[in-house]
Amino acid sequence: MEKAKGNCNIKILLTNAHERSAQIAIGSLKGASYNIIIATSQSALHLLRNKNNIVIHPCPNAQTNLFIQWIRDMLNKEQDVLVLPINESTLFACDSIRTNQPDLASRFIMPSDHSLKYALSKFEATQAAQNANIITPKTYFIRKSSSEQINWPNKPLNFPLIVKWDNVLFENKYNKGSLRIVNNEEELGDTVMELAPMKCSIILQELVLGYGVGAFFLRHNGKILLQFAHRRLHEVPWTGGVSAYCESSDDEEVLHAGEHLLNAINYDGLAMVEFRKEEGKPPVFLEINGRLWGSTGLALAAGADFPKAMVEYHLMQQTSVKQPDLKTKVRWHEPRFELLYLQSLKTDNSKLSIEKPTLLKARKQVLLNFINPAVKTDWWWEGEFLLSLRSYLGLVKAELAKAKRSYLKNKKIEKHPLVLQAIEQSKGFFTKNNEIKNILFVCYGNICRSPYAEFRWQQFRHAYLQLPLAKSVGFHDNINRETPARFRSVAKHLGVNLDQHRSKRITKTLVDDADVLIAMDLRNLKDIRKEFPEAMTKTLLLGALGDNNNAEIDDPYGKTMGIGGAIYRRMDEELIQLKKLFLNT
Repeated sequence: MEKAKGNCNIKILLTNAHERSAQIAIGSLKGASYNIIIATSQSALHLLRNKNNIVIHPCPNAQTNLFIQWIRDMLNKEQDVLVLPINESTLFACDSIRTNQPDLASRFIMPSDHSLKYALSKFEATQAAQNANIITPKTYFIRKSSSEQINWPNKPLNFPLIVKWDNVLFENKYNKGSLRIVNNEEELGDTVMELAPMKCSIILQELVLGYGVGAFFLRHNGKILLQFAHRRLHEVPWTGGVSAYCESSDDEEVLHAGEHLLNAINYDGLAMVEFRKEEGKPPVFLEINGRLWGSTGLALAAGADFPKAMVEYHLMQQTSVKQPDLKTKVRWHEPRFELLYLQSLKTDNSKLSIEKPTLLKARKQVLLNFINPAVKTDWWWEGEFLLSLRSYLGLVKAELAKAKRSYLKNKKIEKHPLVLQAIEQSKGFFTKNNEIKNILFVCYGNICRSPYAEFRWQQFRHAYLQLPLAKSVGFHDNINRETPARFRSVAKHLGVNLDQHRSKRITKTLVDDADVLIAMDLRNLKDIRKEFPEAMTKTLLLGALGDNNNAEIDDPYGKTMGIGGAIYRRMDEELIQLKKLFLNT
């Protein structure tokens, strides 16, 4: 596509328009008189404040192949459309199109394919930083993408440490890389083994103290066109993460380190180079992001209009955006993330040797940020007072609803009569019923918890034939489903092979044949009561058999990486207790 000399006939397609970086880009480009096609997935449509003239696209994460085809069809249909990808999944999708169809390559406003190698991989970026003599945390390179080899550290480790894994396409879904703090060898092993089937790159790093800082660049053909830096004042979680409250910075050390790295790898495109820094010490490199970041609004408020500069350079090989004076300090906050910051202070139980801000002091600062007009935010839209006010009122309403749900959830867990009944029945049940021959383990889907209990119990029976038989079932109507690969992997790590398991649905015959039903949580108890009320007198909770205060065993499905191993280890404790109860009767 021949580069246009203006912006009147060009349309800019912005995907994932519900994300805050997309909203900032929309405001920037509309202000520059570009024609914008605003698009998002159906599931995220409710997050947009203005739902008029929105184009719906498949979810880039859950429907990756469909999204790729949708972008390709859009470009083939509309010859005057350029695509500005907003997040990692859309960068991946667009990169796959331009790789397979070089004739469409000029239609994407994004870093080069070579640059994305580092922007989409903490593994590759960390190795590049080390090769460029930039300080990084002490790092163990656990596994390279697509490799079967897992390189466990061969020396004693000082926990807590942080496991980081890269973006990867797995089972036709794009899985965004993330991280998890691990406090011991067990948590490390569980997390790595859950990640193993995805074949993503994995690194293990020491945690870095200090605060988050970032150096932001638009770099093309070896030249920096625009640069900016910021310091994070509040992060989510408070120990380190995304910006909730930050300020612009003129830290030459951070800017120099970022530029040096980009020069070393000949980076081309937009880059946010992230570091952590302690006062009086040099910055420590963390990662490179190749897309607009959540706090782009801070850069925009300080005069560094990256969205406009990106589009202008793509069209005309130059930009009218001037480099702002970074010595002029600007502060910015994201109201919703500020509340999440406070929540992380309340709920965090990490073992990090970091001085934790007092909750009272943090609340005062957050309140000041809400009412201080000098603190910029993307939540006040010029000329749209009522919409802005409605957003804040919506935030308050959402927080009140969240507090109510949390209260009711805790109340139900602690006091729900079905849970109390199951706990009471679990006490002494086996001494009163010594003719138990058949156990039925029950969970919702029969793909994670109950099959693990069944197969572990079968192992016990190999050593103790007097133990009763066991089967497992669920309430999900779709049967013959496999245990998800991540849970098969961590179960095998713990000595239980679930490869041959296929889910089964509970039936009256199975319930009648069972001498005892052993459920996992309140939802299972409700389902049993609904379909087989007569079986409630022989229904127990597995988690009520041991000494754990929480009688319910959570469903790991959909939870963060590493949680599966923790749940399976908890189940082992309860199953061992169950075995002892039978052997002692």
